[in-house]
Amino acid sequence: MKYGLIAERIGHSFSPEIHAHLDTRDYELCAVAPSELDAFLKKRDFAAINVTIPYKEAVIPYLDEISPQAAQIGAVNTVVNRDGKLYGYNTDFIGMKALADRIGIEFSGKKVLICGTGGTSKTARAVAMDGGAREIVVVSRTAREGAVTYEEAYELHADAEILINTTPVGMFPNCDGAPVDLKRLKKVRRVLDAVYNPLRTDLVLQAKKRGIRAEGGLYMLVAQGVAASEIFTGRKYPPEMLEKIYEQLLAKRENIVLVGMPACGKSTIGAALAAELGRELYDLDAEIIADAGMPISDIFAREGEAGFRDTETRVLREKVAPLTGAVIATGGGAVLRDENLHLLRRNGRLIFLDRPPCQLLPTEDRPLASSADKIRALYSARINRYRACADEIIRTDGVVEHAVNAILKKEKNKMKILVLNGPNLNMLGIREPDIYGRETYDDLCAKINAYAAEKGIEVENFQSNHEGALVDKIQEAYFAKVDGIVINAGAYTHTSIALRDALNSVLIPAVEVHISKVHEREYFRRVSYIRDACFMLINGKGTDGYLQAIDALIEKCENK
Repeated sequence: MKYGLIAERIGHSFSPEIHAHLDTRDYELCAVAPSELDAFLKKRDFAAINVTIPYKEAVIPYLDEISPQAAQIGAVNTVVNRDGKLYGYNTDFIGMKALADRIGIEFSGKKVLICGTGGTSKTARAVAMDGGAREIVVVSRTAREGAVTYEEAYELHADAEILINTTPVGMFPNCDGAPVDLKRLKKVRRVLDAVYNPLRTDLVLQAKKRGIRAEGGLYMLVAQGVAASEIFTGRKYPPEMLEKIYEQLLAKRENIVLVGMPACGKSTIGAALAAELGRELYDLDAEIIADAGMPISDIFAREGEAGFRDTETRVLREKVAPLTGAVIATGGGAVLRDENLHLLRRNGRLIFLDRPPCQLLPTEDRPLASSADKIRALYSARINRYRACADEIIRTDGVVEHAVNAILKKEKNKMKILVLNGPNLNMLGIREPDIYGRETYDDLCAKINAYAAEKGIEVENFQSNHEGALVDKIQEAYFAKVDGIVINAGAYTHTSIALRDALNSVLIPAVEVHISKVHEREYFRRVSYIRDACFMLINGKGTDGYLQAIDALIEKCENK
């Protein structure tokens, strides 16, 4: 064996897929029983290997040298044979640090909670310590090895700012549940979960719902694989190699979930899209019919809508939501239950097919859409729900090819926009409503997210009352390859040279936005330190100004 992975049992592994993109594509999976490990390592019949559970510590006595990071962690996952001598490394450290960097985690001076006490927990501790964390608290159910219990974490360490999960809680096939309740950890601003199946654990989804930046472990997995290949070969790959492999692996695993009104074309468009992408199509209604052994109209007649919805959720949970890399056509009402949305988001991206109600044809097999009047009423009742839950919105005209091409185009050219809000913008709806209106900050974020979905772009909303946090976010945008920034710096507009310098440093197109007509208010509000760092100013348009800013950024990027 030239390159490979050894473990006691070999199940599914992403490693061959990762190394297939690298100079280590001659990569094998090798099951080694505990009784065979000694002979395998003494024979040294390999160029380089990765090591996983349960051998990360067992290989250490066989090494001639071990890297400082691996020694600190007490575990090795990469072994290289150089002229008969074995050298041990830990690329899990590199992978976790890369994931932390990706979501903008700054450990310096921060308090970090780490869930779990196993090998990955040791890696997380080493990464946090290397980053200068102020305090590191390990949490476990049994409080062993110096850890605290979860209840103690809530009572004594609720001021933690960073949370890292290294437990298997939320991992497939037992996807339900999260190790902590983020409602009881109100200071947490970043969440990192080492679990990568599903793509988004309940912990990650819980964090995102609360506006906390969070990420699962797939990026970490790819980063450690790239690092291992570099150690195997001595070659340094360009930074974009990691991003390319991650994006391809994510696209391969992520479900495309089509939502929308009955008769909008989800099944037909889904079939054409699946054929174009070489994926399987799963039609939720068809799965329900097969499960129940009767048409949907009969289920409605026997059990009512509530009974049908219960069946829909059960089939979704058991048969459809756990899929990866599929095209899923949902029923028209599947998104009405929060539980269903949660299940679909674990591995999926939701695309709303918005077809005008006048083009939707009633059919007798759809009990809630059996007449034109019912369809119009249903559209009015559901349209806001569809828009709010969608990651993307595709307006369809009934031509299947048009819808498929629109989806594929957005797949390839997705733009990233960062929306920054400064001090006191979190008080929208409370603060001077005669000037700033009665929309809350949550309303604003929902409005921006829905508009971004309609435009087919990625958007991140961030608000802080602290100047340094806003500067950090602007700098992070550069490394995250953000395409544009919408910034309402609040009072910092009139005082902050640091924000001006940050915007000028990253050279990302930016639009300055103000909800009120600042030029008609107090004199000091007419001064803007960031104006020259932005290519456009929008003020006095209320919260619609944010949407106009997004349009301006899209136009600027398209005209590059």
